[in-house]
This record gives sequence, C-alpha cells and structure tokens, in this order.
Amino acid sequence: MDRRNMLKLGGAVAMTTMAAPRAGFGQNNINWAERIARLPQPEPEEIVITACGDMMVSDPVSNRGLPEVDALYQLIGDADISFGNCETTIADTGTLRGGFTQTAHPRMLDDFRLSGFNMMSLANNHTMDLGQAGLMDWIEESESRGITVAGAGANLEQALAPGVRVVNGKRIGLLAFFCANNSSWEDFRAGDNKAGCGLISGSTVSVPGEPFGIALPHAEDMQTMTDAIRSARAQVDTLMVSFHMNWGLDTPPGENYQRAEAPLGSIVPADLNAPLNKVAIGRQLIAHTAIDAGADMVFGHGPHVLHGIELYQGKPVFYSLGHIFFQLLRNGRALPQMQMNPTMVQAVESRYFLEEYRWSAIARIFVRGSEVTRVQMIPAYMDVQLNGYPYLPSNAEADDVNSALVQLSQPFNGNLRVEDWYTELLI
Repeated sequence: MDRRNMLKLGGAVAMTTMAAPRAGFGQNNINWAERIARLPQPEPEEIVITACGDMMVSDPVSNRGLPEVDALYQLIGDADISFGNCETTIADTGTLRGGFTQTAHPRMLDDFRLSGFNMMSLANNHTMDLGQAGLMDWIEESESRGITVAGAGANLEQALAPGVRVVNGKRIGLLAFFCANNSSWEDFRAGDNKAGCGLISGSTVSVPGEPFGIALPHAEDMQTMTDAIRSARAQVDTLMVSFHMNWGLDTPPGENYQRAEAPLGSIVPADLNAPLNKVAIGRQLIAHTAIDAGADMVFGHGPHVLHGIELYQGKPVFYSLGHIFFQLLRNGRALPQMQMNPTMVQAVESRYFLEEYRWSAIARIFVRGSEVTRVQMIPAYMDVQLNGYPYLPSNAEADDVNSALVQLSQPFNGNLRVEDWYTELLI
C-alpha cells in the first residue's frame, strides 16, 4: 500500500491542497527505482543510518506522489536508522511563547513515520515554543509512535540521556544539544527540576592572532557535554551526536553580510565564499571535542544551508546538511500559521531567494560497531519559496549540490568525490 492510501485509510494526516509543482517536477525522466537500487548496499554486520537536516514543517509531507519524492522517502525509510533535527514543537498543549514560533499538531509525527523517520533531535531554538508542558507532550507523542528522541526532557538528567534504538542486536545511541553563543536562551536549559534541553552556551572572547572577537563555548557546558558523551559511549555500540548551532559567524562586529534583497520569486546564484557558508571556530571546537569524548559521528544543524564535511580522527563531522523541510512560505508569501509580526513577514519574504537555501543533502552512513565504514552524500533539492518540500533532484540540480559539497569540504580536507549522481566521503 502506498503512503497516500495509508494516510487516507488511517486518517493519520489530513490531505492539503498543494501549490502547483514547479517546472521540472516529474519531468526529468530519471528511473528512480533503478537509481536507488544501484546505490551501495550494506555488507554483513553493517547498519545503514540516513541523517537529514532541519525539519521545519507543519503540513503533510508524505502525500505528494511524485517519483522523485517517493524515491527520497524510500531512501530514508529503507535505512535502519533515519534521523532528522525536528525544529518544530509538535504538541497540542502548552502556552505559545513570543517571537518567531514553529509548532505543529501531533498528527505531523504520523506523517514523519510514514516518511521513514524513526529518530529525532529535539534540542534547538524551537524546543520551548509551547513551554515545558508542550515539550513534555512532544516527547510523549513521539515515543508513543515509536520515534526515538534525544536532547530534551523533564530535567537535566533526561535531557542528557541518549535515545537508543536496537538494530540487529546493536545499540545505536543519539545525544543532542542546542548551542547558542549568548545568554538569551538560558530559559531553554534543562535543570534539576525543570524541563528543557541540553544547552551549550558561549561568549565572545579575544583570541591571540584573531583580528576580532571569537565566540567560544563555556568550559562548564563543554564538561557537561563531555561527561554525557562518555556516559553514553559506555551504553551503546554506535554513538551519534547532534548540535543545533545558533552560533553566529566569525565576522567583525557591526558588519552587515546580508546580500541585497531581490524581487519576489527570483533566485540569486550561490556565493560559497559568503560568511553564511562558513563554519565558526567555536562550532568546530564543539564538534572536535565531541569526537574526542567518544562520538562516532557529529551532525550540525541550524544554518539552513549546506556546510562542509570533515573527517576528524577518522570520524565524520557534518557541519550542516541544510534543511530537509523548510516550510515558511507558500508561493513566496509567509504562511499565516507562523503568526509572524509584519517585520518578520517582510524579513522572511525577502530573504529566502538565495540559491543556497534550495540545497540539501542526506548523509547515508554505513557503520559496523563503532566504525564508520562508508558515507554517501545524497543530494536533495527544494523550492523554499514555493513550499519548502524536498525531492531528489534532476541531474543539473544534483551537479550543483555535489559541486557545492566538494567545495565547502575542501577547507576540512573532507575528501569528497563525486560518484555517479551523489558524492562519496573517502574514509
């Protein structure tokens, strides 16, 4: 039974009217079944993990029925572990906090399961959009659907505990943290008797040899993270660690690096040398420390654009996979359910014209115990101005994403090689 019929019969998610597909959808004549079938397959005792970027969406995603969409969800669902960073509070209780919030009804979790996801990070800048009650409802609703979550809980101990799934007798663990380089997110921090997430905060400091201040993480939070990783390492065979980074850029204070606005519906070609595509020093320090403490792989989130891939101590660091769902606009206009004020509406409608926001990647990772044996980076694409839903791209679109990944990974000696229609990380 296909996913659309499952939705109709199960009533999991109401069908919605979608904007008309953009030119090129379903018209690239790619045999997706054949293309997916010729991807490398796991060898004995290997487990396959697919990892995606930010999941910011409140409407159904699994019901579109296009070959390049169905193939994307097949790729996700066929893996033993299918992970994403859920940047949407999914609950029907709680009190809506002020500012830019992102929430969805628990039915969205049924849709995520139909799309193939079974493991999610909850630690990000939308963790507390419905307060502590909403967070606890989100955790309960996720777990009731068989989705393993990490990064948040009723107290600090729960927020720092790994989410664990067992695959072929092997324990796959996930830890997740929200990283912010200022004090404005302290109310998100889980405490002894307070629901919240694992938070790593930072401050801007002077660093010898640097012309301006650099945001670095606080030592006590790094110690807490290190202790949590070491504890989780003793409980699992494979350890994944996710960081949502609201960390900012290593740029001179007061500089404005936002590119000029463009007419509605236009696309400005990518500039991979722009600060938006760079990895801040503090982010790299956090990722390296996680690997040193025992993580087998690290996922970075938050920038909503692709960043490079590093092989550090033989372990992959995916600094940003972009977003897998990014539902802020419909046909170029801000969605009313986002409840944005006029200033936010103007900012959203005038910002996401950059080509970089259309690119995404799915990391397809093979592991044997604690050893990462192979990694493929599968390109994905979306029209963020139309609806922000992903699909597997045309050959020309895939070339753009693959080329960007190779270029962005060069500063990290990422050793990415284009292989067929995707890229391979040379381990």
